[in-house]
Amino acid sequence: MSLRYLLDTNVISEANRLTPNANVVQKLTNHQRESAIASVTMHELLYGCLRLAESQKRQFLFEYIK
Repeated sequence: MSLRYLLDTNVISEANRLTPNANVVQKLTNHQRESAIASVTMHELLYGCLRLAESQKRQFLFEYIK
């Protein structure tokens, strides 16, 4: 398969919300092998995560982003 979707920070973050949008989660699941993120998006996610105080939430987000 080839890459068809370049995901934005908001789309990546949506799956990790307390009540994620079911449609977004379904699309992510259905197209995970056809999706990618840009290096800028990775940086935004890491920057936001590392700004959090040391906590279980920060550790969870860091693992999620990796």
